[in-house]
Amino acid sequence: MPGSIQPDEPGLLVLGGVLASREAERELFRIFLHRVDPFFKILHGPSLNAFMINGKSYLDYEPGHAAPRALSHAIYYAAAGSLDDEECSRIFKKNRTTVVELYRKESETALAQADFMVSNDLTVLQAFVLFLLASRTQDQTRRTWTMLSMAVRIAQALYLHLPDPPFTVSPFEREMRRRLWAGIGFLDVESSLDRASEPMMHSAWVESHPPLNINDSDISFDMETTPIAQAEGFTDMTFTMIVLKAQYISRLINFSGVAENTVNSIAMRQHIVIDFQHSASRYLQHAQPDKIAFHWFTRAVAELINSSMQLITLRPLQRIPGFVPPPVRGDRLLKIAVDVLKKSNNLRNDPRSLSWHWIQYTFVPWHALAVALAELCGCDELTLMEKFWAPVDQAYKRLGSLVADSRKGALWRPMEKMMTQANAKRNELLSSPTVGGYPSNFQGMSSSQVPVCAQSDICAPITLAPLTDQNSETYIPTTAEMTIPQVDGGLGPWPCVWDAIDFGNSGLENEMSWLNYENFIGGFYENIDYSLIDP
Repeated sequence: MPGSIQPDEPGLLVLGGVLASREAERELFRIFLHRVDPFFKILHGPSLNAFMINGKSYLDYEPGHAAPRALSHAIYYAAAGSLDDEECSRIFKKNRTTVVELYRKESETALAQADFMVSNDLTVLQAFVLFLLASRTQDQTRRTWTMLSMAVRIAQALYLHLPDPPFTVSPFEREMRRRLWAGIGFLDVESSLDRASEPMMHSAWVESHPPLNINDSDISFDMETTPIAQAEGFTDMTFTMIVLKAQYISRLINFSGVAENTVNSIAMRQHIVIDFQHSASRYLQHAQPDKIAFHWFTRAVAELINSSMQLITLRPLQRIPGFVPPPVRGDRLLKIAVDVLKKSNNLRNDPRSLSWHWIQYTFVPWHALAVALAELCGCDELTLMEKFWAPVDQAYKRLGSLVADSRKGALWRPMEKMMTQANAKRNELLSSPTVGGYPSNFQGMSSSQVPVCAQSDICAPITLAPLTDQNSETYIPTTAEMTIPQVDGGLGPWPCVWDAIDFGNSGLENEMSWLNYENFIGGFYENIDYSLIDP
């Protein structure tokens, strides 16, 4: 079979009749350690290095065992998916599509040989989950989203959802189990965000037994005691810990409450998002974003997540019964939505992020685009429209090919409708007589009608005070709770929307931008043409 491993040459892959050398595979593994492993930390680097580079047995497996074989193929597939055309040509003398497809088939074959659907082997499940991550970056159909349910069920069969399984596990295995469970949770929440659907895993499942914030060098297969986690500071697990905190909060504020209770109180929604900011700041202590590219990347992703969750606090991804957000003064909501779009684009184009271009399908800011378009559809000021139009239009053109099911999917049809409305609104404003960018009757407006200039979109880190009643709908943050201690490490303040929110006013039911956004959310289900979605 093309792409099969020959029995007498276990380190060589047949790629369309051309053997990939052992050194090529070593290079793929090094690429995996640099690009994939820090981003999706479910494995242990030193153990892998001994197996993949030094040729030693993996952990306590016998040579030739199907489990580490499946893992190695999943590693090659994930690494191949992170390559660009030039790299594939240099390493394999083949185009990227051919290389990725061959490694995908090899990974599928190895998983089938390991009988992954009924296997109780943790390494086999690690290989399957890594395969799903790699597939998700190559395929925008619902295939990976559907297959992920198998990973969740297999994980439950292995009791990964329990803090303490009903059998004895070593300290090393316990950490690997928790890393893997967090990784499955990440894929679960990201797949749900892709389609604004309910996640399978509950928030308590991912919060109850997180992995440790440690370096790989702190653990080994034969260790007898559990290492002490670092309370702050950058480790091999920092990116994972930040994303884990985000996925927990996402489950609380993003969804409709069908699978579990959703936090409806705007004060509590704000509270838990600020808690994410504090947690991320602690993990980023002593980071070196000016010296280490992945530190910079982690900080940039954390800031994007923080801003995105502020948007979701005010504009949930699904209709939540009884939820009505308070007004946001000036153009702040529009500004922070556009800021997310700009930063996402800058992250993709910055040379420092070159090693992580392959994850562009993971953080697709379609929600920020929807919020921005909803605001522009209700914008009556030409100056604001022109200020923000270019980045929104650019994002619209770029994201259509990245969202789930691409431009034919459930997300994009209501997005197209809202873009048409925003275009019509812009053309209306462009054709209207104006004075200095404002409507011609600007001079006759009262002071309350004059457009409010945007306030600063940067808040110093906010002090998180405990709520006396976490379910209170009438709670309003005090000035003392909005003051901020600076974050150490030279990371600076975080962008925020909080000081522009009128917490004492929840009468937004008839506000045009909110109605525009609600119509967009409703469009997910009202305008789906299922015949357009690949089976």
